Amino acid sequence: MLRAAQRWRDFIYHIKRRVRKKEIYIEVSYEDLLENPNHVLSNICAFLEIDYEPQMMILKKPTENLRDAKEKSEIIKDNKNKFLRRIPATKLKRIEEIVCVEAEKMRYKMVHAVAYRPMSSCALLCLQPHDALRSAWFHMQKKGMVKGCRYFVNFHRQGSWRSV
Repeated sequence: MLRAAQRWRDFIYHIKRRVRKKEIYIEVSYEDLLENPNHVLSNICAFLEIDYEPQMMILKKPTENLRDAKEKSEIIKDNKNKFLRRIPATKLKRIEEIVCVEAEKMRYKMVHAVAYRPMSSCALLCLQPHDALRSAWFHMQKKGMVKGCRYFVNFHRQGSWRSV
């Protein structure tokens, strides 16, 4: 979670610095999507200059296989703020320290009073193998040893877990 928080923060920071013209991208908050999915999807379609169709709200094939979203093909509206119950307060505070500057610019409220404290390069580097092993273990548990390893290698060949 910490490495993902740092990567999210870095991504948002760099996008905002590089993309000055708002008309070439659209910001969509997860919370807005949960509260009013039809409106948000309509706005996305308008931005893309395509027609909105109500069937866009339903996935043809469920993409999640964990927890409440498992095998769901629609937006789960009560997912808002679920992280407050699932993430321990100490970890949430550390995540907020990493993301607070960019998150607050995007109207997110911090639960804890925090000051910006990014992860060090050393900490990020140390978490890389940990994240890779956890991901591999997850896939092996779901698909078996051989298929899980094969899936992990193929899926991560582009390096989502390797890059910092």
